[in-house]
Amino acid sequence: MNENAEIQIKLRNEYTAIWKIAWEMGIIYGNTEDDYQMNKAKLNKFCRERGTVKKNLNEMILPEMQKTHRQFEAMYSKYKSKNNKAK
Repeated sequence: MNENAEIQIKLRNEYTAIWKIAWEMGIIYGNTEDDYQMNKAKLNKFCRERGTVKKNLNEMILPEMQKTHRQFEAMYSKYKSKNNKAK
């Protein structure tokens, strides 16, 4: 496997991890093609406006995607602790 293919796999893994976190937090939802397109737009808008990198997810290079993943991990951590206190 060449280096470019490895980077693409790592990018896909980061992208998937961000989607899973957004799903767990209820930011994105649904399972139709329309839902997918809406969710993609919603995540891209968030990343452009409030993300650490200020780019659409699909425009990020690996270090930017990793930085965004860390941001989503931090948001998820706060989300979980907030929801645990509410119970």
